[in-house]
Amino acid sequence: MLNCFRLLTALIFLFLFWGRSNGREEWENQVEKLAGDGAVCVTDLDGNILYSLRENKLLVPASILKIATAEAFIHEIGSTQFRFPTQFYLDSLRNLYVKGYGDPYFVSEEISLIAQEIAPLLEEKPLNGLFLDDTYFAPHIVIPGISHSLNPYDALNGALLVNFNTIFVSVSSVNKVSSAEEQTPLTDTAERLALAQGKKGTFRINLASDTELQLKYAGELLQAIFKQNGIRFQGGIQKRKVPEYLSVFYVHESSKDLEDVLQGLFKYSNNLIANQLLLYLGARKYGPPATLRKGTDALTEYLREKFQDETFSITEGSGISRQNQITALQMCTLLRSFFPYRELLPMNEGIYAKTGTLNNVNTLAGYFDSSNLGKTLCFAIILNNSLTNRENIVKVLADNL
Repeated sequence: MLNCFRLLTALIFLFLFWGRSNGREEWENQVEKLAGDGAVCVTDLDGNILYSLRENKLLVPASILKIATAEAFIHEIGSTQFRFPTQFYLDSLRNLYVKGYGDPYFVSEEISLIAQEIAPLLEEKPLNGLFLDDTYFAPHIVIPGISHSLNPYDALNGALLVNFNTIFVSVSSVNKVSSAEEQTPLTDTAERLALAQGKKGTFRINLASDTELQLKYAGELLQAIFKQNGIRFQGGIQKRKVPEYLSVFYVHESSKDLEDVLQGLFKYSNNLIANQLLLYLGARKYGPPATLRKGTDALTEYLREKFQDETFSITEGSGISRQNQITALQMCTLLRSFFPYRELLPMNEGIYAKTGTLNNVNTLAGYFDSSNLGKTLCFAIILNNSLTNRENIVKVLADNL
C-alpha cells in the first residue's frame, strides 16, 4: 500500500512538473519567435536573471540609452531637485551680459519669468547692449547621428539656446509671417527664416548649424520679451564673454527641476535634452568648456563602474547614433539602480518603460510587476531587426513571470 502511495505521489509530481515545463517552454518559444535574433533579459531587483535570450549580445539601444544618461546625471548631481542656472551681469555702461549653462528649458515662458524678476532691479533705466556668453559649451559641437536638416529633431546643442533651438511660425497664403505660439514674439530673424522655407501653413524649423544665427535669434527674443515687460535696450546684440572682473548681477534658476526635465525627456524622447544633459555632465565632471568627448567619457566611466566591464560603446547620450552599443543584461543592471526614479518613465497599462526606435531598431526597457512572484521585475528588449514586437514580447513576459 505504501509503495502504491509513493508511486501515485511521483506520478502527480511528474504530471505537474511536465505541465509547468511544457507551459514555460511554450511561452519561451513564443518570445524567441517574436524577438528573432534580438535580445531579451528580465531580472529581479537583486540581479537574479529570470529570463534571458542573447542577453550579452551588443546591440544598438536607440532611445532607451536616455535612461543611462539620466541615471549618470542624477548620480553626478546627487539630486533630482537640481535646476539649471543662467547668470546675468551688468557693467558700468549698463550693458547686460547673459551667460548660459545649457538649460534645455530656456524657453519663452522662462524668459518672461526672468524679465519679471529682473525688471525691478534695473531702476527703470534703459539698458545699453545685450551681450551673450555661450562659452560654457565648446563651439560647433556635432552629435553623431544628428543630420544637418531643418527638422526639429536635428536641432543642435549649445550653452545658450532658446525654445530648443527651434522657431514655431505660421505663413499665410500671402506670405504674412506670424508666431505660432502666443508666448513667443516674432523677431526679424524668425520672419526671414520662415519666408526662406518657401512653405505655407504652420511649421517648426530649427536654427541649423549656424551658432552665430542661434545666438542672434536668442538675443532678439530676449530683447523682445524684455521689452514686453518694460525693459528697454538702446544698443544691439553681440556675442561676448563675460569679463572676469564683473560680478553676478542676477542668477536665474530654471523653474523646472531635474525631475521635470527628465519627465519631459522620457515623454517626448527629446534628443536635444538628452545631449544637453550629457554635455553639462562632462563639463561638471571635467571642467568647462563642455565637449562631446568629456560628456561621453563621463557617461562611459559611470557605466564602466556600474557594469564592471567595458563591453559597450557610447558615442552620445540620446540614442540617435547607431554607434552606441549595449547589452540587454547591462540595461537591466541600469534599471535596477534607476528603480527609485521609475515613475519618471512613461506608464502604459501598469508598465513603466522607455521605447527606442530607429530604422530596423526597436527597443523597450523598464519595469513590470510580477503577480506570480509578487515583486517588480526589470526588463530590456533590444531588437536590431525589422521586427516590431517589443510590446508583444513584454506582454508575454508579464503574463508568464
